[in-house]
Amino acid sequence: MANATSRSPNVTVRDHRPKNSKLVDRQFRPKALAGLTVLVVAAGVWIATTTSNGGDASDNARSATTDVPSPTTELKIPDTTLSPAPTLVVGEVKWEEVIRSVAAIEAECPGGIWSGSGVVVLDGSYVLTNYHVAEGASCDYLVCFTDKFEQEPVCEFAAEFVVGDVEHDLAVIRLVDGSGRSISAGRPAVPISDRTLPLGSELTHIGYPGLAGPTLTLTVGRLSGLTDRCGDALLGGSYLKTDATGGPGMSGGGVFNSQGEYVGTHTLGCDSDVERGDYSLVRPAKLSVTLLRQVGS
Repeated sequence: MANATSRSPNVTVRDHRPKNSKLVDRQFRPKALAGLTVLVVAAGVWIATTTSNGGDASDNARSATTDVPSPTTELKIPDTTLSPAPTLVVGEVKWEEVIRSVAAIEAECPGGIWSGSGVVVLDGSYVLTNYHVAEGASCDYLVCFTDKFEQEPVCEFAAEFVVGDVEHDLAVIRLVDGSGRSISAGRPAVPISDRTLPLGSELTHIGYPGLAGPTLTLTVGRLSGLTDRCGDALLGGSYLKTDATGGPGMSGGGVFNSQGEYVGTHTLGCDSDVERGDYSLVRPAKLSVTLLRQVGS
């Protein structure tokens, strides 16, 4: 029997956020995301577990202070965001409707330009994503949506950072107009389920990996287990492990159950260059719900 630990040097943990993508026209013109195809060149950030970089992501996540303001009023999340969508039936999910609430996000930060994905939450003016996509108030954010799988997303909204959870790699941004006032995306918030998922549950990942063009991508896998590591690299906290494929730009994308409910955020990829295994790591919805309750009204 092969020694399992001998394979760990070949295991790689990667976030699905392509850097320096320069995806869009900063003037928010329609179909400004046409440049997304450059993501094919930007292969994402690869962090080998055997190098000093291998511990950077998890070490920073554990040591950084969660960037959460103290709201003056606790926000009560509408019941509809935590309950099954009434029109969705197992096996008959209308994914064409679900994708309307999945966003492409570009962040221009002091450290560079990158892109990711997110989902509409709360009253329709907020977008939930990963912290490594929206990492603070020092960045400028552009948010784009589409109504059909075959159409490129249209970039209509600027956004500002609201709250982040560094430890669990989650963040919330808010859509704003030119005066900084909150505006709605005009799209429904995703229904959220934080119930425990049975092993083997079918999970649908939706986001903007950019590897096959600028349009949105849907991939399907199964819940393969829970983990807190990739190889020997401790990642901090718990992840759902699925065999769905991912790619640069999928970070922050929505992961949905067979009823079309959001059950987690696509966050990382873990793979081996020896066995060609590939797993997507998902932050479970219960962590997102905790963060959303901290959003001030």
